[in-house]
Amino acid sequence: EDHPPLIIDWKVHQSGLKDYWLQLACYALALAQGKPHRDFMIEQNQYQPTEIDCVEVQLLTNQTRSYRLDDADVDAVENYIFSSAMKMLAALGDKGNAVLRPFEFASARNPVQCDYCPFKRMCWEERIWKS
Repeated sequence: EDHPPLIIDWKVHQSGLKDYWLQLACYALALAQGKPHRDFMIEQNQYQPTEIDCVEVQLLTNQTRSYRLDDADVDAVENYIFSSAMKMLAALGDKGNAVLRPFEFASARNPVQCDYCPFKRMCWEERIWKS
């Protein structure tokens, strides 16, 4: 009870080459700055993101990576979140809150990117739907 939270992110990848620092850093910011559910065990703003330990566990390679943010990391993650939000708003253009379909956005410049995209299924469904 007297220790800051520990975030553990379980990963299942064959190679385990990619690290998930940014994802865990976002989790730490959300935990420290977000509004907790009423049944959550810590109070809002009880801990700073720099106090939260983060561990990435690669189950298939038996590797762990530990992270703890410093003030510069917090600034970098906040800037990343802000710039990502600005890019999303810019992608909407003048359509505002209108419902948009995937093919109304620019496509990947390199087709290899599609192999790693988590939204590939959505694009293929849209492509089939339009045919």
